[in-house]
Amino acid sequence: MKFLGPALILAFAAFSAQAADETAKVIGSPDGRTLFLESREQARLDGVAALDIPDRAEEFDRCLPSLRGPDAVSTTCDLKLAMAARNLLRQMTEGKDVRLSVDPQQRDDRHGRVLAQVYAPDGHGGELWTQEKLLAAGLAYIRPPVQQEAALPALLKTEAAARAAKIGIWQLPEFHPIPPEDAAQYEGRHVFIEGVVLKAAKTRNKIYLNFGHDWRHDFTAIIEKEDWKKFAKAETDVMTFENRKIRVRGIIYQDNGPMMRIASPWQIDVVE
Repeated sequence: MKFLGPALILAFAAFSAQAADETAKVIGSPDGRTLFLESREQARLDGVAALDIPDRAEEFDRCLPSLRGPDAVSTTCDLKLAMAARNLLRQMTEGKDVRLSVDPQQRDDRHGRVLAQVYAPDGHGGELWTQEKLLAAGLAYIRPPVQQEAALPALLKTEAAARAAKIGIWQLPEFHPIPPEDAAQYEGRHVFIEGVVLKAAKTRNKIYLNFGHDWRHDFTAIIEKEDWKKFAKAETDVMTFENRKIRVRGIIYQDNGPMMRIASPWQIDVVE
């Protein structure tokens, strides 16, 4: 695999606003991505996600299929990896004053939670970068959107190492590359799609990377015009992906077939 990665990401990281630091005391964590703060705010770890912890039967669809009980009516979910992520985050942060690195232009998400790269004291005068530690343990993955893209080179390198070692979530089938022809089965879910781009097409407002011959039904990755500047800054010409095998990550939605929006170069790997 050859990632379009750290060197190019540094080129377009300038699009992120200058980060600002805040200090907050953590009083708890309900999962592997969320912190309860003494200020009564919540903080979300920017750019990474861990497995959900469904705590009610009606939330069972948040459990990955490979972690569900053996029979069709079961509402049991194997929570070992999800709980391990939560426990690691608690171990690093609970009861401690942490540093929240935020984008002052968009400090909060739409739910009012603080989006931050979170750094916890390590007890020896240094810091633990919580996102990096969760990724290194194979208990989290990078998921768009990422507010502070300047953090991506190091995070992507750590995630790639965990994936190569097949630890934690990278053992689960949901985190293995999916062929384009199966994309429609994963509507509404974050997945990795891997295949050959049969056609790259550019219109006035969009770039389409078509993975099938029938663009009305087959999987397509789409890049909106508002995001083109990121690819230009990274010197990434997506039109050159035609007839090349790539892997893309993001959410599947339906619009004349299964589609995925690619908002940044880091969502694309070139597979050699």
